Amino acid sequence: MGGNKTISGEWELNSFQVGFIGVGNMGFSMARRLLQAGITVMAFDKSRSNLDRIAEIGGLTSHSLEELANCCDPIITSLPSSAIVEEVIVGQEGLIHHMAPGTCVIEMTTADPLSTLMIAEKLQHQGIRMLDAPVTGGPYGCDAGTLSVMVGGAPETFEAYKAILSAIGPKNLNYTGPVGSGHIMKMINNLFAGTGRLAATEATLLAAKFGMEPEKTVEVLNKSHGRNFFTEVLWPNAILKGTTKANFTLELMAKDVGLSVSLGEKLQIPLFLAGVVQHFYEHALLYLGKDTDANELVYALEEKVGVNLRASTSLTKS
Repeated sequence: MGGNKTISGEWELNSFQVGFIGVGNMGFSMARRLLQAGITVMAFDKSRSNLDRIAEIGGLTSHSLEELANCCDPIITSLPSSAIVEEVIVGQEGLIHHMAPGTCVIEMTTADPLSTLMIAEKLQHQGIRMLDAPVTGGPYGCDAGTLSVMVGGAPETFEAYKAILSAIGPKNLNYTGPVGSGHIMKMINNLFAGTGRLAATEATLLAAKFGMEPEKTVEVLNKSHGRNFFTEVLWPNAILKGTTKANFTLELMAKDVGLSVSLGEKLQIPLFLAGVVQHFYEHALLYLGKDTDANELVYALEEKVGVNLRASTSLTKS
């Protein structure tokens, strides 16, 4: 099981057989990067079509967690929620019952850090190691090699599996500290992102309603303290051009901001602004639907207030 060390003590990439649980859009992109790096990947997913896609690009497929645990080290999970992660790793039929001591789970879901700590403790009792390594940048960033990976866990475990994680995020691999720290970094990153998107939207709509050209508003913001990722990257390259695909749904946005609010409540930290942002996205989700692309939110609000952020003239609709 797993790879063999070279004389120098480092792991060779082609000595790994990586198990990968959850090969939807994001998981598929990450598994493909591993395959492109010459790493053997064995995938498990409830969706037959997802497994077929992996097989088409040279991956192996498995029909049980037990088979995966017997063949692979490490095993990566990229799943929709912490509840599913718990079921897959420490549930009645979970990986914990099949993995050998010394092997490793690399958990890459956007997950609840407290759930991560619970899972890590249970795995540790069985001698199984864990890294939490969520990512930001989406499938596009993964394909471009610009994905940011945030890794929590024991330093020696990080070093042992660093080659695997570097294959997924070669330019932005960040060791964040103890297990759970990767997931807390991803959570607060997404809280900033959800808040920044909303702030940029409201600010540019307000200026447009007053009569400002959207391009000029964004240009000046980007020379001022109010700039953020959305004014610097998303607005010039997508919103002002009418591009609707952020490849991130309102359902995911509401879920991710909600994770921060929930953790704040558990830790008794009042997150006033996060609560307002969560409330907004939950209402947007209710009215626009869970599969609505996050960029569509801007255009829905644009219609509501009667301005056009995609044009440099005639901003206010008659």
